[in-house]
Amino acid sequence: MTAACPIYGFDVELVPSRGVHPATFEGARREFMTVIVDEAGLEAVEIAGAPWRVTLTRVGSQATEMDREAVADWGRSRQDVLTVVLGPLVELRRRDVGR
Repeated sequence: MTAACPIYGFDVELVPSRGVHPATFEGARREFMTVIVDEAGLEAVEIAGAPWRVTLTRVGSQATEMDREAVADWGRSRQDVLTVVLGPLVELRRRDVGR
């Protein structure tokens, strides 16, 4: 019997720039979900009770440091996003133990 493959991922929080209209920021979030998540083959799970926060994993594989860097690069290219807060790359099953 073999152990299940670990699932690596990381948390992402998008923080809007000061004065950005909520509808404008929602457009940025939709673009993030399309360009960064869907087109890159990632999967996003929203974090309950935390607006603009998701946990990212890779569909059928593992999220990587390159995925984290792509998210950071996207955030740096946006004037409507003040910052992208990235959690560390972690094995998600271990993180959820005891929750």
